[in-house]
Amino acid sequence: MKKKIFKNMVVLSFAAVLITSFLICIVLYNYNFSTMKRQLRNMAFFLASSLNSEAVQISDFTELTRNVNNRVTVIAGDGTVLFDNMTDIRSLEKHLDRPEVKSALDTGMGETVRLSGTLGKQTYYYAVRLNNGLVLRLSFTTDTVYSTYFSILPYIVLISLFVIVLSMIMAVNQSKQIVAPINAINLDKPAESSVYDELSPLLLRIGYLRNHLDRQIAEAKEQQRQFETIINNMSEGLIILDRHGRVLTINPSAVKLLGGLAGDYNGKNILILNRSNDFQLIIEKAMGGTPSESIITKHERSIRIWANPVVKEGKVEGAIMILHDVTEAQMAENFRREFSANVSHELKSPLTVISGFAELIKNNMVKSDDIPVFAGRIHCEAKRLLKLIEDIIEISRLDEGINDLPLEEINLLEICANAAKSLSELAAKKEVSVTVKGDAVVIRGVYRLIEELVYNLVENAINYNKNSGRVIVTVEKTNSGAVLKVEDTGIGIPKEHHQRIFERFYRVDKSHSKETGGTGLGLSIVKHAAKYHNAVIDLQSDVGKGTTVAVTFPQ
Repeated sequence: MKKKIFKNMVVLSFAAVLITSFLICIVLYNYNFSTMKRQLRNMAFFLASSLNSEAVQISDFTELTRNVNNRVTVIAGDGTVLFDNMTDIRSLEKHLDRPEVKSALDTGMGETVRLSGTLGKQTYYYAVRLNNGLVLRLSFTTDTVYSTYFSILPYIVLISLFVIVLSMIMAVNQSKQIVAPINAINLDKPAESSVYDELSPLLLRIGYLRNHLDRQIAEAKEQQRQFETIINNMSEGLIILDRHGRVLTINPSAVKLLGGLAGDYNGKNILILNRSNDFQLIIEKAMGGTPSESIITKHERSIRIWANPVVKEGKVEGAIMILHDVTEAQMAENFRREFSANVSHELKSPLTVISGFAELIKNNMVKSDDIPVFAGRIHCEAKRLLKLIEDIIEISRLDEGINDLPLEEINLLEICANAAKSLSELAAKKEVSVTVKGDAVVIRGVYRLIEELVYNLVENAINYNKNSGRVIVTVEKTNSGAVLKVEDTGIGIPKEHHQRIFERFYRVDKSHSKETGGTGLGLSIVKHAAKYHNAVIDLQSDVGKGTTVAVTFPQ
């Protein structure tokens, strides 16, 4: 703005000097020219009055014009030049065709202005008719207005330069004074700024637009904050890429799922986080305009990735990627399949035995003395089948998250003693001693679930023990809560099976499991019962030395 003001003032000043000087020159020239014409006319009238006589001689003209500075010419009625005080009349042609002469002969006076042969000069002619019929003509030659102007042009240029310098100084000062109030405007509160009245409507408009813009910025920041809060707290990964594969947005979950370290990845190529072929193929497809989906593996975790292109006016501008950890889902699917297979197998085994023995009895292929034996076997398998179904139903109920079971005060030591008593026959058969000791700790829980938890732990400790082995059941009160500990001197569990031992139908030794019987759901029931009571299970086991299972119930 300052430059514009400065430039305009300099240009206007220079133009003003030129125009003003030209106009002044014209005015002065016209004034001088008018004065000279008036003086010439007066001179003509003076000479005419002196010469208005019928007996005028040429010598009279010579005498009268001796001290006249203007050119004086006497012309006869036929145009012949009779006298000229500045030129030899013999070299002059007739002047009858001259406008001023013709006008003087016709009307008594005439005048005209003609450019002379000399460039930049003009001549004024004034003629009057004398009483004797002769024409007296006076003239003077002067510069034209343009010639006059150009003659003083050097002085005008000097004046213009002076004016330009002066105007430059004034323009600088004036522009500073003009701009100073504008620069002092408080854009945060423009309406409160002291400035020119002409700018008040503009400042009001600026204030309105500023407030409107502030609201929009605040809304945009709030939306950005909400967006960042949402994506930063998403368990799923979110990645937005530009057309070159550079990161525009990435949340911490995406960085974690791809195995990267926390940091700022904006503007960086996404491949620095993962360079696997599958990952690159997903990005290439999305950048090619094709939605893609795939599962990659990172640090033993399965990551499902959906990638969709961002298309604008038929051109791919980038891609949006969603990452989801499906490890647990895949494990759950595998567990479901295993469970289905195991249920089928576990149900099929007793049913096959029952069906086989029943068919033998039906076809009278069994001796009368053996029928009780076969019936007992059928009864045993039926009980096993019933127990299996009951366990499956129980686990299903616990899986459904039923939490409205009645709670009561339970003596944990008493339940342990009852379980040991119920399993005494099995322990005697296995030649395993069972010892229950500890404090009479009371917990609050579901009696049936606690009973099944204790029963299954003790039963497992007996079934997977050695001959002449021991099972020690301990109940104690600690700072962490009530602790139920079942120790055995059995075969132990390899470390690689510790994580899965509480899964349904999972057996470490299939052949040994057939010898011990059971449904394969005992420890799964233990896990679900403990979970229902917010209890924590701790498993310690060494192969060949034994196993200790500790269940801690919170206070």
